Amino acid sequence: MSYTIDQLRAFVVVAEEMHFGRAAERLNISQPPLSRQIQSLERHLHVQLFDRSRRAITLTTAGAGYLSDIRRSLELLEASEVNVRRASDGLRGSVHLGFTLIVGNIFVPQLLKLAAEELPGVKLVLHEMNTARQPSALQEGTIDLGMSRPVPGLLELHSKRLPSDTLLAAVPKNFGLCRNYASSGASGLPILPVAALDGQDFVMYAENGPAYFYDLLRSIFTLWKVTPLTVQEIVEVYTMLQLVDSGIGVALIPSSARRWVGENTQLFRMPELEPHTIDSTLIWNKASRNPALKRVLELTDRLEFSSEL
Repeated sequence: MSYTIDQLRAFVVVAEEMHFGRAAERLNISQPPLSRQIQSLERHLHVQLFDRSRRAITLTTAGAGYLSDIRRSLELLEASEVNVRRASDGLRGSVHLGFTLIVGNIFVPQLLKLAAEELPGVKLVLHEMNTARQPSALQEGTIDLGMSRPVPGLLELHSKRLPSDTLLAAVPKNFGLCRNYASSGASGLPILPVAALDGQDFVMYAENGPAYFYDLLRSIFTLWKVTPLTVQEIVEVYTMLQLVDSGIGVALIPSSARRWVGENTQLFRMPELEPHTIDSTLIWNKASRNPALKRVLELTDRLEFSSEL
């Protein structure tokens, strides 16, 4: 017959009290069942744990060694019980987070800080990946949560909108636009009308790159009836800004990318384009069984957008 956790705990209490009566009171049981538990444990081990030959009981040499081992085992067991309950409640574990460069630039540092403060038992594992890759990564289980541009029409995914970004114009300082539109707006940046983009050398998002930005800019050009002259098509905003700083052409960038603007580039606000917001979303699998994901999603309610990065 195997021993039970109750027997082990009873043994520790008796060893601490060195008195069956006091030990029974601590365990809230009567003395006879307690004595039977200890006897059953000794029979299982084929070892006498207590010397009962005198008026006061004492631990045998074998009992003293066993006590040290059982205390460590019970501490580990109790810690495991706490851990499994915390994991079930989403307070322990890991959440794998996929993010695009620009969206992550805005929100990932905030989320890491909140998680460190409020979910210290949850590890956020970061995976940089583009928007197109994230839905399949969620389905494969590579990530638990995605930060991306909007991904329409995926019925198996939940989504949640994040605070929006706006477009700014990045213009080489040697372009005439910087001389013609030099007055500052209320934000401290000069203002550029959309019409000024017509015919300008332009660094465009590649058609086979970030589809969200390509489609957004094409719709803006059509709506406002402007036709910039595309001189380069680029996938990454960081590279786009390097080309602008080299004097290649103008670009429209998310305001959150302004930290990468070079010294030879002038930024402009474009109030006409501010209604054309740059949206970001959280996406996750409806079938996810990761309880820590729910806790992290609760933190995302407090994420904020600021272009002053």
